[in-house]
Amino acid sequence: MATLKRKLQASLLDQDQDSDIVGGHGKRIRADVAELDRYSDGALVKVRVENFVTYSLAEFVMSPSMNMIIGPNGSGKSSLVCAICLGLAGKPEYIKRAKKIEEFIKNGKDQGKVEITLKRDAQLGGDYVCPDQTTKITRILTRNSRRSEYLINDRVASESMVKELVATLNVQLDNVCQFLPQERVEEFAKLSSDKLLIETLRSVDIELVRQFKELQELQKTKFEQQEEFTVSTERMQVLAAEKKKLEVSVRAIEGFRQKKAELDLNKKLLPYVKVKDHKQKIKEYKKAYDEVRAQLRELLQDKRPFDDLISKIHEEALKKQEKEQKMVEKLKKTDSGFTEIRRLLFNIKETAASKKVELQHLKDLPQRIAKQIEDKQKQLDEQRQMLAEFDGFDRNAIDKYENDLQTIVGSQKECEIKKQALERSVGMHRGALFTLEKEMNVKRRQLNSSDRLAVLDPSNPRLRSLREAIIAIRADPSLKNRILEPPLMSVSTSDQQMASFLSVCVDFNTSIALTFLDNEAYDLVNDKYVERYSLNLRQLASNATEHPLPISQIKEWGFDGYLSEFLKGDENVVKMLCQQQRLHQIPVSRKPLSDQVLQLLRRPDKSGRLPFNRVLAHDTIYTFSRSKYGNRQVLVVSRGVPGTKFYQGMTVSQERKATIERDIKQLTVKIDQKNTQIQESRHEAEKIEADEKEINYQKKSLDKRLAQNKSNLRRIGTIESRIKELASEMKKLRSRSKEDTSTQVAERENEMRNLINAQIGNVAKMVNRIKVFQDPIELRDYAAISSIELINKENSMKDVFEFLKGKEDQLREVYQEHKDRYIATKETAEYQEWMTAIKGYNRDEKAEISRLAEKYSENGTFTLECVTREMVKLESEIAMFNQDESVLEQLQRKEKEFEKLAETVPRMETALLATQDTIRQVLQHVRPRVDLLVENLSKKFALLFRKVGSAGEVRLDTSDPLCNWKLEIMVKFRDSAPLKRLDSRSQSGGERAVSTVLFMIALQEFTSSPFRVVDEINQGMDAHNERRIHKAMMENACADKMSQYILVTPKLLPNLPYHEKMRIHCVMAGPWLPLSTDDTMLLGRTDKYF
Repeated sequence: MATLKRKLQASLLDQDQDSDIVGGHGKRIRADVAELDRYSDGALVKVRVENFVTYSLAEFVMSPSMNMIIGPNGSGKSSLVCAICLGLAGKPEYIKRAKKIEEFIKNGKDQGKVEITLKRDAQLGGDYVCPDQTTKITRILTRNSRRSEYLINDRVASESMVKELVATLNVQLDNVCQFLPQERVEEFAKLSSDKLLIETLRSVDIELVRQFKELQELQKTKFEQQEEFTVSTERMQVLAAEKKKLEVSVRAIEGFRQKKAELDLNKKLLPYVKVKDHKQKIKEYKKAYDEVRAQLRELLQDKRPFDDLISKIHEEALKKQEKEQKMVEKLKKTDSGFTEIRRLLFNIKETAASKKVELQHLKDLPQRIAKQIEDKQKQLDEQRQMLAEFDGFDRNAIDKYENDLQTIVGSQKECEIKKQALERSVGMHRGALFTLEKEMNVKRRQLNSSDRLAVLDPSNPRLRSLREAIIAIRADPSLKNRILEPPLMSVSTSDQQMASFLSVCVDFNTSIALTFLDNEAYDLVNDKYVERYSLNLRQLASNATEHPLPISQIKEWGFDGYLSEFLKGDENVVKMLCQQQRLHQIPVSRKPLSDQVLQLLRRPDKSGRLPFNRVLAHDTIYTFSRSKYGNRQVLVVSRGVPGTKFYQGMTVSQERKATIERDIKQLTVKIDQKNTQIQESRHEAEKIEADEKEINYQKKSLDKRLAQNKSNLRRIGTIESRIKELASEMKKLRSRSKEDTSTQVAERENEMRNLINAQIGNVAKMVNRIKVFQDPIELRDYAAISSIELINKENSMKDVFEFLKGKEDQLREVYQEHKDRYIATKETAEYQEWMTAIKGYNRDEKAEISRLAEKYSENGTFTLECVTREMVKLESEIAMFNQDESVLEQLQRKEKEFEKLAETVPRMETALLATQDTIRQVLQHVRPRVDLLVENLSKKFALLFRKVGSAGEVRLDTSDPLCNWKLEIMVKFRDSAPLKRLDSRSQSGGERAVSTVLFMIALQEFTSSPFRVVDEINQGMDAHNERRIHKAMMENACADKMSQYILVTPKLLPNLPYHEKMRIHCVMAGPWLPLSTDDTMLLGRTDKYF
């Protein structure tokens, strides 16, 4: 009804800069656009909407400092927040009011429009700056269209151009620290500490966030590289040990085969050896038999003459013994005094020899000294001649060579430094190349992955957090098969149409929710993961899921079945969806519904209930409801079913696939660039190596000349020392040559004559004694010798006779034995078997056996004993071998894997070192800036909390790794209570609101954003806190050089203080407003007012 149609009149209050207003009382004046110089670059100057939500037309002119949007609940205050978000190309999920853009168009209208005028500073440069230093962005919303039209300064633009412009001005609509709609106030308190840190850094410095995230990615890469390097290194060690063992086994197998072949060949050779040995034995036995027979005949002939000869020798021996006894008795009576004479002669002979040597030495002394002087003079001349060869030697040349050598060494060091710098550069490029190749492999794996985890796009913060949570839960054995993955991953449909149906029937929070099967699983996942990853949970109940009508009946109506019948995947997750979203009660049809079927669906049963609350057909969802009043009219609401990229059974959506392929192309370009850089560095290194070779050649030549000069100098010193030594020796020899030795020679000659005379006298005495005793001695000795010879001859003859007798007996026994053995060995059964075996060999076997026999013959071992010993040795060796031939294949696999690791491990280590160095460099730049920001932010936050009578601080937790860095808001509202971290459970709603708004105020001073929006943050505060917060907010927002602040609130307390820079925007709507059709003064009123 027209009388119930809501109209909006936007009224703005502005204070004259010259008036001093206290307590909120002041005169109403006509608002005018403030001077643009008061606005910061990117601030909101004006927001104008047409046919937007509840507005037909509204225009807001913003203060450059603080703006308060007030009005009753439902009047459309928050619609301004929606307009700012959507007008700057924001997404509907940022404000959580509706899922579709078309839902923000006013009912009954086909189009809506949002115009936002931004202040631009021409001195800062940038695109799209008008002469009046503004930029106007227009977004036109069209019903039944997923795309909006954009204009920049009334010229057609794309959404990406608008987003690029907004990003240039550092407007962050997805950051709750800058843009906090009413529906996301509670979300701020639920922010995890690590996300709060990122959002805070984003508000202050986008580049700092980029560097911090780069650090996190680098550290993540480092951990992956470290793990991969450690695993690969350990694997190499294991492979080396296994390879070593397998090589031994392989060599054993090869040895086994070789030894077995040798054994088989020796077995075939054995009959030949046995035949040869058999014939040899026969020959030997025949020879031995003939030899023994001849020996026996010869022995019998030699034995006969020995008896007579023995008797004759015995008689003659007795006579000789008697004669010897007589001569011994005669000699005992004679004097025996030869001993003393022999001793004297010996002493004289020794003394004479010594004196003779001394005499000759004294006589030859002058000649020897003269010869020595002559030799020394020759040596001295030679040394002087050698010294003369070095007359032109320059002793100062060594210093010059050493100075030149130092210069060359310096050049060498410079080349080495350049080489090391190039090696480091190549190492860094290779590390970056390794990282890029690894990222490329990850992208390719994502593209070809069968893991449904790939449907969670990492670029979406919610899906990225869910992805991380699922990876962590998969690694937790305590949750295996107790926590089911979300429907986005675990459920799919038969075709695209059913996927769209499922998407529109399942809300987003349920689609990303995990399903737990029991309370214990809930406790485990809640304690570890829910708060950390902001997870949604759903419990699988035991409720039955029955269809309201039989499938056959709804098919008669034209439906294809219930939506639950077209789902595939985990049956427990499908059951959960049925329990939560009633999918088993929603009929679906691929074709449009006829009017007849729609009438059936509108018709209640006897109890007044409709057949279904929702049905889907073709591209439309129908919602059926029945009024609770009057005649209980049945209402039908229909809307289009949008497409979806989920629930299609694909691990990677087409959109995500295109993104990955684009990333792969970019990575390919970067890899080519890195390869080019590495090649350029290699060319430079080759040039340096050429220079280094030339320098080394010069150094080698200089070293050679320097060494030669040093050698010459040492040689000159040696020669000069030798000349001095020879001169000294010649002086001593000349002195000795002048000494007289004639006296000493005469003394020695006299002594020699005396000794000769003494020797002659003693020899004469000895001759006389020998003449007296010579005859008796000779007779005695002859008799004794003759007697002994005869006795020995007799004994020898007896021994010979006995020996011959024993020899005869032995020979007869041996003769008989050899005769028997020779006769028995001629033909045997074994011999016949050996010959049969030999005849069974083929030509090749005989040739191979012949070569082996020749080898034995060459070594002199072609005997049965040697061949048998060799066979026993081979059998023993074979018994010790491992005969498992599968080790050959195992060794090949191990060697291939080891070679691959040996090639990649050094690259891994180089990449790891490069990553660590990059982390260290970036961290040295990022850490001080983050510390300083948090320190100043904490001081400001604590100061604001003291003003409201409480305590608070902001803490930075830098626990390693970087992904665990956290920003914690610590608050307390009672003196006795400790500081506690701000979360959604520990504080009341009012306390959370106070803490949130004070943090936003504290951040105001440091933020680089041009404006900030907060919607109904004061809800739940008591009057005392609200006044204090209002004052703190006003003082900070209206201070010089602060960003623009927009606060939406349904009410304001009376007698609040106001600043001259504040502007109050009162939003009024309701049935009491006059219609513009009744009062023509209202037509165009907004334009006239402004």
